[in-house]
Amino acid sequence: MKCVHTFLFFTAILAISCSEDETVISPPKDNLAYELEVAKKFAPLLVFDKEQGETSHRCFPMDAGWYFEVRKTFPYENGCEPECIIENMDYLSVFLGEIPTYYQYSACDEGEYVIYWWFYGYQCDCGWGSGEHPADWERIAVKIEKGELARVLYFQHGGQYTILADNSELQQLYGGHPVVFVGGTQHGSYHKTGGGGGMGACCYFEDWRKPGPYAEWKKMFTWENLVRLSLDEDSPEWMKCEGNGCWSYCCPGPMVRGIDLCDMISCIGYHSCTAGEAGGCLWSDVIEERF
Repeated sequence: MKCVHTFLFFTAILAISCSEDETVISPPKDNLAYELEVAKKFAPLLVFDKEQGETSHRCFPMDAGWYFEVRKTFPYENGCEPECIIENMDYLSVFLGEIPTYYQYSACDEGEYVIYWWFYGYQCDCGWGSGEHPADWERIAVKIEKGELARVLYFQHGGQYTILADNSELQQLYGGHPVVFVGGTQHGSYHKTGGGGGMGACCYFEDWRKPGPYAEWKKMFTWENLVRLSLDEDSPEWMKCEGNGCWSYCCPGPMVRGIDLCDMISCIGYHSCTAGEAGGCLWSDVIEERF
């Protein structure tokens, strides 16, 4: 089958700072500027598989609002692939900070929480004739205690697990930004590399996460382009859309899922291809308590 890709080209060039982030955040305040300040300080560095953007349908995140507006004019119809696929195969758009990372913030009794979201226009077949669909929302969350990163919640394949900030396997760059390795086919988030890929990409830990040597990493500096999610009166239509077809009949948008950031679960097991293996709970530092 001939694969047709939609390439997104962007012209804006943003400066990227690689210096260590020494920002000191003042005590919580009830204002959006403070929320953005916190979101920037703890936003993750996304690291993609080395074949992302170079192999059929191994796409990068894209602008959800742009996708939403295009689908209003050209709605998705079942069975229309590959002609109607909308996806971003342009790594420069990611590296130069042109693709948004969406976020939500909440101050709770136990600390502060930020959840970060990315939108993909397409998710390809993971190898067993399953997992393929248009539109894909992915996320991670962080917990902040006394102004410091305390925990990271990684989501993937319908499961999730928690890594503590003092876990030696958790990589952090630029003064506390947690590193997230993105699955090459299913776009799940993990705290380390690995995955066999191929037909095994459907298994919980086996999605491709092989970025290659550090100097060759394909990176997304998410703090360069943060967009606050809200249900305010002046929020864009796509953030408030609740219909089944908002995201090509894939999944609900972030703001209509009813997520309580102060009451997230630290680990949800999702059985992988190995019988009895409880998915992310096998890796989770925290199991029987809230995130």
